[in-house]
Amino acid sequence: MPPFLPCELTDIIIFHVDDANSLCSCSLVCHDWVAASRHCLFSDAHMLSPSQYDALVNRVLRSESMYPWLSSMRTLELDCEDGRWFKKRNGGPRYRFFHEFAGHLPNLHLLSLVGLDWVRSPLHASTPSALSQFPSLVELRLENCTFQSFDMFRRILVAIPNLSTLMLYAVQWPSQPNGLLPGSRMLPQRRPCLVAFSIQFYAKNDCAGTLFDWLVNCTPSRSTIRQLRFTLGGSPSASIKPEHAQFLESVSASVESLRIQARDDFPISCFSKLSPLTIKGSWEGILRTLNGLNGPLRVLQIESAPTRVLSAVDLGHPASLENEDGGADMTGGLNELDTLLEDDRFKSMERLEFMISPVPSEFNFMLCLVDGHFRESIEERLPKLCKEAFELSTWIAHIELGVKEEVDGTMAAPRGPLVAAKKAD
Repeated sequence: MPPFLPCELTDIIIFHVDDANSLCSCSLVCHDWVAASRHCLFSDAHMLSPSQYDALVNRVLRSESMYPWLSSMRTLELDCEDGRWFKKRNGGPRYRFFHEFAGHLPNLHLLSLVGLDWVRSPLHASTPSALSQFPSLVELRLENCTFQSFDMFRRILVAIPNLSTLMLYAVQWPSQPNGLLPGSRMLPQRRPCLVAFSIQFYAKNDCAGTLFDWLVNCTPSRSTIRQLRFTLGGSPSASIKPEHAQFLESVSASVESLRIQARDDFPISCFSKLSPLTIKGSWEGILRTLNGLNGPLRVLQIESAPTRVLSAVDLGHPASLENEDGGADMTGGLNELDTLLEDDRFKSMERLEFMISPVPSEFNFMLCLVDGHFRESIEERLPKLCKEAFELSTWIAHIELGVKEEVDGTMAAPRGPLVAAKKAD
């Protein structure tokens, strides 16, 4: 009898395969591998071309034998930035998706749409009605998408029955001279009731103000947002507009997890119950932002490129080394942080994390993470912190070279290799 691996073991192995072609091959090996292979293949689907989308429609949606596997789909990404999508007649699958799959993805949890332009080919008035037939959809991620109007964008959000997480990256629509439409302001909506909200936009884009106004004045999200990621792109000198600051102040009472760039004009003092606060920027900007906190802080996460942290511990790297924020060598950053964290506002802090986001060009700097001198240098720069309440450990469990900045559904920042955790009593 030939060697045989139990299905429980092969299923575990297949669950660790993330390449679509490999999963297709696994499903052809034997009958016992089909269920696990197809479940993994359909649970996280990425449509990167019209041909892939057409294959999903013709070979799965319209196939009696394959159709049941659509219930395995938890995540679907439709990436339309490839120019081939625009050669399709009537806009192609970019516009058919909502209607063709309405009611056929009962367990879809996350929908990610990238590069869709609905100004060139506007969405049909019935599109929001089609989206109401995605009962399990709780996370919507939109990147580089352009809507024909804010009213259509608003109707789409309202139509999704259980939407709780919204992630927007460079989303636009034609500006409206008078802000919200009169009807939009007068009619309160029960949805969306957002728990997690992530937005990245540019200062020159007037769309964000309209959205903030609507969320605060017409939806329950004003008091339900617990996790907030706020990123203002473009020139570092761009300032937060009054309407943006008003939105931040309005939702601050409910926000518990905040992820931001260090900015002098960010109203950090309004956020009184953060855990965690994730912050990215130069040492000078980080320290100024922390100085503006009014309430206690339990978890502080400093998101950094290795050039900043490693230069701060002075491991013999060139003093002219610059980080992504344009700041020169800041060897005193950790020393000043150590002094600042003695303040009463940080007495209840339980953990300090340094999250390293390496890129290939900084590989030599990453090698220092495994050097014992690196840990010793960090401890030397945080003597008060390490002595009184924290122990410092080197954590290299989640380091990937060349990784892009996270834009997925989780609002928490990615794990980093350095963790200072409060000692157990």
